[in-house]
Amino acid sequence: ITNVLAMAERKGRITPTQSDAFIADLSKLGIERDNEAPDRAFTHLLVLCRRHRLTSYDAIYLELAIRRSLPLATLDDDLRKTARKLGVDLLG
Repeated sequence: ITNVLAMAERKGRITPTQSDAFIADLSKLGIERDNEAPDRAFTHLLVLCRRHRLTSYDAIYLELAIRRSLPLATLDDDLRKTARKLGVDLLG
């Protein structure tokens, strides 16, 4: 999320004030942090990156969806294709 906001600010798509407001709204959602992901970074995530030519950003979201049997929300065509191939449900 931070990377997306930083890139959008850099490209002039949003202002720092808008980013701050978005982060404030996110904090109200009670998002649960996944503490297992760091332990999987050099095993499961790297395998997904290699096997499916994913970025580490994409691989971590895909791995979480697989591990927790959750649907994945993404607009990235390559990630959607890989998720479908691996049997992950997609939102949207």
